[in-house]
Amino acid sequence: MRKFSEKISGKGSEAPGITPLQVQALDYVKRNPGAPVRSLSEYLVISFSATSQLTDRLFALKLIDRESDPGDRRSVLVFLTKKGEQYLERFKKKQVKDIDFVTRYMTTNDIEQMVRIHKKVLKKIEENRE
Repeated sequence: MRKFSEKISGKGSEAPGITPLQVQALDYVKRNPGAPVRSLSEYLVISFSATSQLTDRLFALKLIDRESDPGDRRSVLVFLTKKGEQYLERFKKKQVKDIDFVTRYMTTNDIEQMVRIHKKVLKKIEENRE
């Protein structure tokens, strides 16, 4: 299952070194521009220090920018760069293409079952985050 997840989520994609967790972080930052690093940490359900390391790597790759929060100098806000937006767009297009390729060889029943299981997994993940 891990290998399947890595393939679908982009491990080995056109940007070497981008992990599935980093893709999730980029997606979160795109949907929440100017989010504090602490909220990213809570969303990813990882420690603040691990999130800091993750954002350091994304910053080094020029996929995100960081700014001090004017209201709280201890807090750092993250934003997607143009390069980060382009990467995420290419990644999502590749992901859709990969899923489309796989589902072409599946029956309607198989696809419906896969969607049902996927929804169940997502629901459990969301329940765990609350």
